[in-house]
Amino acid sequence: MLDCIEALRDTPKGIDPDRIAAVTIEVYSTALQYDSPDPRTDLAARFSFRHAAALSLCLGPLHHDGFSPDRLRRPEVQAMAARVRLVADPRLDALYPENRPARVTLDLTDGSQVQAEVMAPKGDSSRPLSRSEVRTKAAALMRAAWGGDEPFHQTCRLLDETGPDLAQQLGRVLRQGFAPQPG
Repeated sequence: MLDCIEALRDTPKGIDPDRIAAVTIEVYSTALQYDSPDPRTDLAARFSFRHAAALSLCLGPLHHDGFSPDRLRRPEVQAMAARVRLVADPRLDALYPENRPARVTLDLTDGSQVQAEVMAPKGDSSRPLSRSEVRTKAAALMRAAWGGDEPFHQTCRLLDETGPDLAQQLGRVLRQGFAPQPG
């Protein structure tokens, strides 16, 4: 769905939230089982078609930090979310699970419509991210977590200097999972 919105944003007219009268999001029915209709947290918002669409339409492309409660509560986001209608499309059901299709239709205030359809989201195996996109995304996530990517690179250098034994041992430990804590 977000890829559909980005496709509409990339058209010559772009997206003007003030001109959107209604939003119809069509997806395969299984996807709607995960919808969070009234999210109160960042995580719940990530599972809300209405709110993710509203955030993207009103505030631009969504990133890892784009679902915060303060953004969700913004009046324009709430108003846009109220204009979103979700539809399970049997034609899209037939394409799932090989694809994860979505279609977004914007009804504009002048009576016209614009629509975009995506068969698989960017990053799925059929639409992988490029190496450059992976590096850019990783750098953004590391900046958010550590203030930069240097701590990660320092750790990688340490692993390289220590040799493969440490990396293999660490891998074995991490694959074991965490032991439950008493009490």
